[in-house]
Amino acid sequence: MNPDDLSIQIERLHTVPTYDVVPKEEIAEFEELMCKTIADIVSEASSVACWVYVQHKTLNEMLQELPDVGQFILAMDTWFEKLMEK
Repeated sequence: MNPDDLSIQIERLHTVPTYDVVPKEEIAEFEELMCKTIADIVSEASSVACWVYVQHKTLNEMLQELPDVGQFILAMDTWFEKLMEK
């Protein structure tokens, strides 16, 4: 190997970014928080999906009752319809 090539390779190694190592405790805290957040989202989505199913209302009626969650209701309604197709 050419000495110049070797020095170029060594120089490249020194320019590789380094990353901090995150302590396991911090990862565990983050993982616990993410698990709780995901569980809360699933729980809320399930509640809304059940509400949509039980109400037997049209999408427009539901949107008039809860205009602030229109996109969420529409997404849940679409998701439920796709599930029912299968």
